[in-house]
Amino acid sequence: MPSDHAAISLKLKLPNFKFIPLNKRTFTKNEAKKINNKKLREVYVDSFKSSINDFIKQLVQEKTESSLPTSPHPTPEDFEQLEKFIVNKANELAEETTW
Repeated sequence: MPSDHAAISLKLKLPNFKFIPLNKRTFTKNEAKKINNKKLREVYVDSFKSSINDFIKQLVQEKTESSLPTSPHPTPEDFEQLEKFIVNKANELAEETTW
């Protein structure tokens, strides 16, 4: 059975970079940032836990102080705020730059 796909021919004209001397060629190397989980678990565990507990207490306090009647249950927005806080705090405490 013959194929119904048409043949495609591409001709690429790529620039020749041989005219740029090696010592003049530059590129930007992006830093990769990584959370050191071992450091987070062993060195910063107490401050990490206490900051998360403080954040949750603050979130509950803001909910109870608001003038709007709210449900005692957390909302999806509350979970999103908590998730962002956890990631930011972990980055702040145990982030390392790798090359």
